Amino acid sequence: MNTDIDRETRDILKIIEDENYFPSLPEHRKTAVVSLAAVTFCWRHLEYVPEWVISKEFEGKEICRTALDAKDADCRILPYIPYSDVLKEAIEQFSAHTPAFVLYSFADTRTSYAVQVLRMREWHRMPSKRMPIVFNLFPISC
Repeated sequence: MNTDIDRETRDILKIIEDENYFPSLPEHRKTAVVSLAAVTFCWRHLEYVPEWVISKEFEGKEICRTALDAKDADCRILPYIPYSDVLKEAIEQFSAHTPAFVLYSFADTRTSYAVQVLRMREWHRMPSKRMPIVFNLFPISC
């Protein structure tokens, strides 16, 4: 019998029983399976998913999307999503009920794709439908 699978099963059962159990787990026991189970029950556990788990592209995106589907998910989840395509999905999901300035405050503005989505959303809300004037903030070198 595999002890790692038994340990993961026990950890998942404890996470179901106690919401505060996942943050107290040691890093080496927060596997992709355990992390996925944790964010299913509470999106706030996304903050405690180790970098080595969230950085694996397939598992990391799946964990982030599962956290978005958690019953208590809101725009406070945005800083913990490192993938721009998943972040775009989250912004679209929350944009109907959250003002843009709130989304800007939570979204990582270094993710250019997410910023473009927010800017286009604001542009479509402008009454004149004219493109806002944007100044070049970088000096032009010759």
